[in-house]
Amino acid sequence: MVVNSNAAEQAQILTSSSDKVLPIDTLAEAGRKILLAEYSKIHQFEVKADTDENRPNVNEMRVTVYHIQGALKLLKPQYAPKNIRFYRRTLNDLSQILSAIRYIDELIEDLGAFGSSLESNQQDVLKSILDKLAKRRNDELKKLDMMSNNKKERRFIKSLVNLGNTPVNDPALSGHVEPSQVRYLLPKLIYERLAVIRAYNEALVDVNIILLDELRVEVSRLLYTVSIFEEVLGKQITGFTEELRLIQDTLDQIHDMATTQNRLDRLMDTSKKKYLEIFETYLNHRKEKEQSLIAAFKEQWIRFNSRKVQQKLSTALLTLYEN
Repeated sequence: MVVNSNAAEQAQILTSSSDKVLPIDTLAEAGRKILLAEYSKIHQFEVKADTDENRPNVNEMRVTVYHIQGALKLLKPQYAPKNIRFYRRTLNDLSQILSAIRYIDELIEDLGAFGSSLESNQQDVLKSILDKLAKRRNDELKKLDMMSNNKKERRFIKSLVNLGNTPVNDPALSGHVEPSQVRYLLPKLIYERLAVIRAYNEALVDVNIILLDELRVEVSRLLYTVSIFEEVLGKQITGFTEELRLIQDTLDQIHDMATTQNRLDRLMDTSKKKYLEIFETYLNHRKEKEQSLIAAFKEQWIRFNSRKVQQKLSTALLTLYEN
C-alpha cells in the first residue's frame, strides 16, 4: 500500500513545527492537529505482498490508524455525525485488515518456534499449515493494496486532509467561561479512563479470561488517549506509558492465546485428520503460554498501580499548567 497524492503532500506541509499540539489549544484544535500529523505519516507506508519485509510497516500503520481513530473521537462533538461516519467506517475497515495480518504474523512466528519441538514426521504437516497461513496473509495484504487504490479510498484521503484543515470553533469566543483547552480537559479525560481501569483491582482477585478481555479494552482506551498527547505531556509521561503498553501487550497476547481455536478455524480447516494431532498439541502449548502470561500480567498490574508509576502521570499532567 503506497499512498502518493497531492492530498498527502498537503498534509505534510500543514504539519510543520508550528502545528504542534499546545496545552493552550482547545481540545478540538488539538484533535485537528493530531489528525493531520498522523495522516501525514500514513502515505509513507509501503506494504507489498509475498514478503516478510513489510511487518514493521504493517505494525506502524496499525498504530497510525489507531491514533487517527482516537483523534476523530476527540473531534466527534465538533462535527455532525454524518460528516465523520464515512471516516470511521473506512478506518474500521482498514483496522480490521491490519489486525488480521498482525494475528496471522503472530501465529506464523509462534508455530515456527513451536515446530522445533515436533517429531520429524510432523514437520511436513507443520510446513503445510504455515504455507496456508502465509497464503491467507498474502490475501489480506492484497485487500490492503486494493483498498488503497480504489475511488472510495482516494476520496477518503482527500476529504480527511480537508477535515483536518478545517478550523474549529473556540467555545471561549462565545463569551461563556467554560474549560476548552487541553490543559484543563486532558487531565479529566485521562483520570476518568484511569478510574475505570483501577476499579478492576478488586475484581482481579479472581482472574478469568472474560474479565481480562474487558480490561484489555479499557486499557486500550486509556493508552490511545495518553499516546496521542505524548508530545504535549512531555518526557515525564514516558514511564507511565511504558508500563501501560506493557500491560496492553500482555493482555493482547492473552487474548490471542484464548481465541486460538476460533481464529484457526476461521483461517483453515483444522478438522482435517492430518492436522488433528498437531493442533491438539499446539493448543495445549498455547494454554500453558496463556497461564504464564497471566502470571506476568499480575506482576505488571501491581507495578502499574504503584505510587512510583502513578506519580509519573501526575507530574506530567501538572506540567500542562506550566506552559
